[in-house]
Amino acid sequence: MKNNILIGLGLSVLLAVGVACGGKSDEDEDMQSMGPAAAAKKAVDASTAGSVSGKIDFKGAAPKMNKIDMAADALCASLHSETVRDMSVVINANNTLKNVIVYVKKGYEGYTAPALTQSPMVDQHGCMYNPHILIMSPGTLQIRSSDNTLHNVHAEPKINQPFNRAQPAPGMIETKLMKTEIVPVKCDVHPWMRAYIGVFDVPATVTGDDGSFKLDMLPPGTYEIEAWHEKFGTQSMTVTVESGKSAPANFTFSAPGA
Repeated sequence: MKNNILIGLGLSVLLAVGVACGGKSDEDEDMQSMGPAAAAKKAVDASTAGSVSGKIDFKGAAPKMNKIDMAADALCASLHSETVRDMSVVINANNTLKNVIVYVKKGYEGYTAPALTQSPMVDQHGCMYNPHILIMSPGTLQIRSSDNTLHNVHAEPKINQPFNRAQPAPGMIETKLMKTEIVPVKCDVHPWMRAYIGVFDVPATVTGDDGSFKLDMLPPGTYEIEAWHEKFGTQSMTVTVESGKSAPANFTFSAPGA
């Protein structure tokens, strides 16, 4: 455990020195690359905007998620009186799918989306990431540890700058995610801990306990709407939005063999 702490702290120091002594930060480069195209984007006229709404149905037998064994860390195990299960597939009581990211993939070019989440934050609580799926606009992500044990936040983006930050005690750290993508996050100390951070500059949302979603503030027009799930992949459909109206968009994900 001591070796893990030293390695994690060493990585944190190296990352901090790299930003302080290496010249331009990622944020500086992103600001310089925004250019005239970003400046030309305009706000959506709320008086003429419409929306897209629907739900994510699930077809077939709900897979039983594995029990999480936290015995490797006594503190983690002591924080749960009930069985904890893998969160990668959560089927709601109404046979809909939770934790599906739904967003506008095409058709929103030229517009500025309202902020998706105010002060986006992921909390490591009970040796689990909360929330399991977070969406945010490009900017600062806060990462809290509420647990009195060693965590490390290991992000594996394809476009943004990867990071691996140790949190040996309760506290808060911050990082920048400036480019749009869905970022997997894991903890190398507790391998069952996984989460996803969706970074979007378009309308986006995540389905909850009833599997429904709504994308607001869409100018009249035609859009490609995509639904993303960590296990079942993606689906998309084309939807036409009229002023002041809500266009339907329902998706169905299926269990293997259904």
